[in-house]
Amino acid sequence: MNPVLIHIGMPKAASSSLQLGLLTACPLWAYVGSFSEQDPEGIRRNISKWERRACVALNYLITAEEIQYRKQDAANRRLFGRDAPQKLPLVISEEQITASHYFTSDTPYVDRGLIACRLKEILPNANILLIIRNQLTLLPSLFGQMQRHGSTTCRSFSQWVNMQLMREKEGIASALAIADYHGIYQRYVELFGNEKVTVVLFEDYIKGEVEMFRKVIAPLQLDWSEVKPFVRFDVFRNPRVTQIELKLLNIYKNYRNIGSLVPRSVRQWCLQASRRFAPVNDNMEEEKIASLAAYYKEGNTALMEKTGILLAGHGYPLLKNIGHRLG
Repeated sequence: MNPVLIHIGMPKAASSSLQLGLLTACPLWAYVGSFSEQDPEGIRRNISKWERRACVALNYLITAEEIQYRKQDAANRRLFGRDAPQKLPLVISEEQITASHYFTSDTPYVDRGLIACRLKEILPNANILLIIRNQLTLLPSLFGQMQRHGSTTCRSFSQWVNMQLMREKEGIASALAIADYHGIYQRYVELFGNEKVTVVLFEDYIKGEVEMFRKVIAPLQLDWSEVKPFVRFDVFRNPRVTQIELKLLNIYKNYRNIGSLVPRSVRQWCLQASRRFAPVNDNMEEEKIASLAAYYKEGNTALMEKTGILLAGHGYPLLKNIGHRLG
């Protein structure tokens, strides 16, 4: 069977950069996932009938409740089994695999642990790629996207963090769990095996170093010299949301009939101008930073011990006695 690589996230951790800069640009593998019909320049790609069916099946795998999903179980096994391209490796990339129901409040994603089990059922020998990012920089970026999508009513990042911490104290699932990297890693190791799960740091990936790209595609067993010509080393960054942008979006939502009369190019120009000149609303008090660090440091330390990746140099929350424990 040809090699299979599944990039499971994280969201806001160079996913668009990887998908547009490498995965959709290279014809040496069959690709299923985000931007599957778009090349790095935003031009529509011609994809095969199988790839189109596989994208629909992947979305169903992530969103469908268990009873509905089981009705398509046999079809999915055939699709990713005997019907899959036989001469090409398969690459799947979708950050919603790990974002699950934490990402937006109005999206019916199922539990990510269940998604992992579904992936194991249809692709039991897959290699797993997880790109992680320091939670203290990932969460502000995630909050900005939630604001842009209208899935949070909080006006500031500090207010949003406070709400999530209150939910944790009350024993209610919060969005903070999205960045429980150790929990995600442990789950996929249990299902696929330690040698099948690769963890890459966002902070290293965005440097655009060749060795990092080679590490990403290593499970596909391809000659790097054949892949390199298709790689885009420039990094794709999603701009942070600003207060002016939020006001413009609210005006458009409230007066959609009038707003639709404004050309799309003009609306896009206004949003870009607001991002350039307006301050980003992601300030957070030291107290909140300490609370977030306390929430993540034990899991990050456990992940560092099991994988050997160096988190300390990038400011990840860690237990203070990590040096003694590793020594």
